[in-house]
Formats: sequence, C-alpha cells, structure tokens
Amino acid sequence: MQFTLPFIGDSFQRFNKLVFEGKLPTPCFMLSRARTFVGKFEARGKRDWMGRTHWNYVLRFSTAFDLPQEELEDTILHEMIHFSLRVSDRRDATPHGPNFRAMMDTINTRFNRHITISHRSDGSSSLSSRRLSWHIVGVVTFRNGKKGVKVLPRIEERVLEWNR
Repeated sequence: MQFTLPFIGDSFQRFNKLVFEGKLPTPCFMLSRARTFVGKFEARGKRDWMGRTHWNYVLRFSTAFDLPQEELEDTILHEMIHFSLRVSDRRDATPHGPNFRAMMDTINTRFNRHITISHRSDGSSSLSSRRLSWHIVGVVTFRNGKKGVKVLPRIEERVLEWNR
C-alpha cells in the first residue's frame, strides 16, 4: 500500500481524536516521490510586518515505498508526535529526544502500535531498492608536495585533467 492524501487525512483525523484527544490542528498534507524518507514533519515560519512569526505545518509522505497499512499508520503517528510536541511547545533538544520517546512509548503501549525512531523494513515490499552508486577516487599530489585522496567527478575529461 502507498500513501494517498485521502488515507493520510482520514488517518490523521482518526488518530487525532483517539490518541491526541482532538487537540491538533489540521496541517497541510503533501506527497513526495523521495526515497530518502518515508515521512517528514516540517514547520515553516514566516514573519509579518510587525515581526510576529506565523507557522505553517506540513506532514510530507513519500509514495516511493509500498508498505503494509500498519507501517503507514505508524509513520503518520510518528510525524504526529513531532507535530504535537511542536504545537504544545514541548520540543526536545534533538528530534527524537526524551519527550518524543516518552510519547512514543506511551502510544505504543496504550494503543498496541509499533512506532519506531527510524523506518526499517525487510525490503521485500519496497518499490525501490537502494540505488547503487559509484565514485572515482584518486591519490593526488598537491602543489605543496603532500599526498591526499580526492573523490573525482564522474566526467571523463575532468578525470583525465586530474590524471595529468
């Protein structure tokens, strides 16, 4: 299953009532094809002419993964925890600090969920496997006579320049 806007919206409203007692305002929901994250919470501040900051909150989810419905719901809950801590002004010094972990543990215990800090899947259900990448690494001698290691660009002409 992949994220869809109706699924995200319905899940958000259901979890907001059940888990967060209806206290969370509805943020913007966005879809992405990113392969670097499954879900992401974003807070964007904009100052008005009087110097006050107005916040826009976005929950962004990637459609690049095919995951079971329970994992999608746990990802939504994970991002809702970030959102809840932000709007209640209980932020941690780190993204997954003690307040986040305490709330995550409470939700997991009370509602029999499996929210985690990072997404780990067996990979069998993923549409996109980890992309292979390659680098050209060369040992170079600098003008001062010292030797070093340089990651070279993947352009043949540039590699040949470094070789000269």
